[in-house]
Amino acid sequence: MKETNPSLRKSGISKCFREIPLKHDQEHVLVLSTLWNIAMTHPNDPEFPSSGVFECMASLLRKGLHNRDWLLRDQNIYIPYYAAHIIGSYTMNKIEFAEKAVKSGVISPLMELMRGKMSWVEQRVAVRALGHLASYKTTFDSVAEHEKEIIELAMEIASTCLDVVYFKFAAVKDKKKRLRYHCDLLTRGVGGSEMENVKAEEWASQLQYQDTRFKVMEISVLVLADLVEMKTLGGIRKRVGESIAETLLLDFNETKNVSCSNVVENALSEVWHWRVERRQREMEFSEDEIEERRVVVGAMKQQGNESFRSGNIEEAIMKFTEGLSPIEEDDEGELLMTRRKKKTSPWRR
Repeated sequence: MKETNPSLRKSGISKCFREIPLKHDQEHVLVLSTLWNIAMTHPNDPEFPSSGVFECMASLLRKGLHNRDWLLRDQNIYIPYYAAHIIGSYTMNKIEFAEKAVKSGVISPLMELMRGKMSWVEQRVAVRALGHLASYKTTFDSVAEHEKEIIELAMEIASTCLDVVYFKFAAVKDKKKRLRYHCDLLTRGVGGSEMENVKAEEWASQLQYQDTRFKVMEISVLVLADLVEMKTLGGIRKRVGESIAETLLLDFNETKNVSCSNVVENALSEVWHWRVERRQREMEFSEDEIEERRVVVGAMKQQGNESFRSGNIEEAIMKFTEGLSPIEEDDEGELLMTRRKKKTSPWRR
């Protein structure tokens, strides 16, 4: 690192990156810690990415995942966390760095970490790194090869992360039962149990911070709003639409007080209308009224099908649309659909 000749310096750094995974040295954790600091503070510096840092980190991840004796020796257990964090930091801004990382084989070991092969700490940084790699067009396809698994894992991680942070760390009253290396990664070895608690609380608050929530919703709400009617996912996860709706509508009444785009606000309002207001209205109706509506809808569907078969597309669309309309009341409190039926059905005249 102190070499002033650029050519010799790069050659020396490249050699170091090639040798680190092949040798056992108690100082390697200090090297990784230093690299972690550099990657965090200078993520756009091309020196290490161009000298083989991604190949080195991928090799160290694989070694930690498949060689438990090495992992539990000295302080090597810290290395996978630092390695995944270094990958994530160098790929968060530069597309060329992300392309180098993918070519260096980082995705496979990152996926292993995401599956929880070590612990929630390494899982956290693996998600971060994979997220950066998925953000570029040229590297997206490489991540998308694991699309189904990543989506399922991401859903699981997102829905359990707060509980994991709490029950596996914050709520562990006996500090001796906390994993020591988790504590050190939280505090960088400085501060004791009080600092550990503060950092754990910071992590938890980051996961539920409102500003972050609405920034994410700016991107995701339009897609998620289309999924609120889903009943199952792959026949395994039940009430998927209900869970999505509940998540989207969390603190719905606060949305107008937050810097939120009209698109997001309109989408949330639509979800609120279909999933809350409509359901509340329907719960007020009797079973007979609801059954009456089902009969009307069935009749309109049949009429729509007949119109469609006869080539009258516009009339078919009108019938289908009317049948799909929500149960509502008029100004006099009478069911619109019921009133409509009374006027048109011969047995009601």
